Amino acid sequence: NRRDIKVYLPPRYREREGERFEVLYINDGQECGALRLHDTLARLSMTGRIKPIIVVAIPTNENRLHEYGTAVAMNRLGLGTLAPAYSHFLVHELMPLIDRSFRTRPGAGLLGVSLGGLSAFDVAWNHPELFSAVGVLSGSFWWRAGDREEGIDAGRRIAHSVARRAAC
Repeated sequence: NRRDIKVYLPPRYREREGERFEVLYINDGQECGALRLHDTLARLSMTGRIKPIIVVAIPTNENRLHEYGTAVAMNRLGLGTLAPAYSHFLVHELMPLIDRSFRTRPGAGLLGVSLGGLSAFDVAWNHPELFSAVGVLSGSFWWRAGDREEGIDAGRRIAHSVARRAAC
């Protein structure tokens, strides 16, 4: 599919030719304009409250309920069927493109709210070598597997089951 990705560069990015920057990817990036993200990042960076970072806002589309979720299993309502494809897009297409196009550092961050938070958790959990931080705000950890699910604990909260299995 196609979507317009917005990239926010730190103040004076072009003047800092030898410097590399950490990257924060944000799910539901279509909300960044309403949140005045660019102005807020610039102000916080200029005042030294945060270190300068590159932010990549990834907008969702009409498939949000299928793209966000967990790659290991869809939920009991049949939602999340495109979560593996979204994860692949982010990790194998978008991140390499951003790394080729901008002066980035390894160890990106991934942020999401609600279902976008569950997606952020899932992608970072499955690719810990790529992410140094994940932000999950009010994450949809209630997302439950179907009763006939075989890849995860049937009828249980998917993210909880994934974490529980890893702890064993």
